[in-house]
Amino acid sequence: GMSHIDPKQMLEIVNARQKVGGAFGNAAFMLYDQNKGENEIKQYLQKYALSNEKQAQQHIRFISEPLSRSYVFTYDVGYDLLEELFTRVDRDTYFKRLLEEPVTPNQIREWIADAKTN
Repeated sequence: GMSHIDPKQMLEIVNARQKVGGAFGNAAFMLYDQNKGENEIKQYLQKYALSNEKQAQQHIRFISEPLSRSYVFTYDVGYDLLEELFTRVDRDTYFKRLLEEPVTPNQIREWIADAKTN
């Protein structure tokens, strides 16, 4: 039931969203650090995060929840950390380790540091 999806277009959308992923963190800073209103944040997300109005409103609800407001940073920071790791080590080996072992961000930073010295 997914034959209508254009894989090339989907990949382009994913790549574009990765480039603007930091916008969601900025929205959280706008809300909590700069005390901006929801309307201004919604406009920002529509302009810079490529969100439609409904998506922008959902993002604002998400970052407004006390238990999830810091979670907005998890994916972008984690992605950047793993991207750096995978440029320095054998991707398959370390991807397998990530799936099979409990790993902390500090451990990943150690792997990156070790790869820099080798």
